[in-house]
Amino acid sequence: MAVAALGKVAFAQDDRSTAISYYKKSIEINPKFEKGYENLIRRYKDYEDYENLKITSEQLIKLYPEDPVSYDGLYHYFKYKKDYKKAIEAGKKAIELYLKGEPKYYNYEFITTDLIHRIAKDLGQKPEETELTNDYEGRNFQLYILNAYIGQGNDKETFDYFFNNYQKFKDNIKYMGDMGYEYKEWINEYIVLLKEINNKHRNKDKKFYEENLKKFKFLEL
Repeated sequence: MAVAALGKVAFAQDDRSTAISYYKKSIEINPKFEKGYENLIRRYKDYEDYENLKITSEQLIKLYPEDPVSYDGLYHYFKYKKDYKKAIEAGKKAIELYLKGEPKYYNYEFITTDLIHRIAKDLGQKPEETELTNDYEGRNFQLYILNAYIGQGNDKETFDYFFNNYQKFKDNIKYMGDMGYEYKEWINEYIVLLKEINNKHRNKDKKFYEENLKKFKFLEL
């Protein structure tokens, strides 16, 4: 849709209000325009407009309940509200929907604007390699949903999630293309943070502390 394309141009030029107005207009023209809702959700998330993020995410769920972007939006809304339980529920649903289908490899080098996409094509890259794929989003989400677990303050659930999914995190690296190194670094940052959290249990819950130490050691972390 031409109006939505104008929204992308405005966003690429960092004209926030114009980008949002074009995306809103695209939905007014076609109230079932799925990409219009997705674009609005992403921009509201970028600009931290959490109330409109929630409203638009809920609208998209009603129209397209299998669209993961809506649950992604709700995750960020509930995390902002510090309702971590609901954030985790929404995040898990987003991950489930993002990861439907066959795994895809992702090239992060060229994204954001149509101009950059054209440069990518001139260099011989396929269009699907220049955009965020659902597969990439889901694998990324599997890791950073840890933020909600940590915020929730239930350390047992946090460590259970991390240890149960650590092998997935490692396996995800090969799918991240140019982002593989950074994804690996993010994993390491969470490991450092979780070890700091575990150290707080050294005296108040020694059994829990030592169990986690054993798991870190088993995973050679």
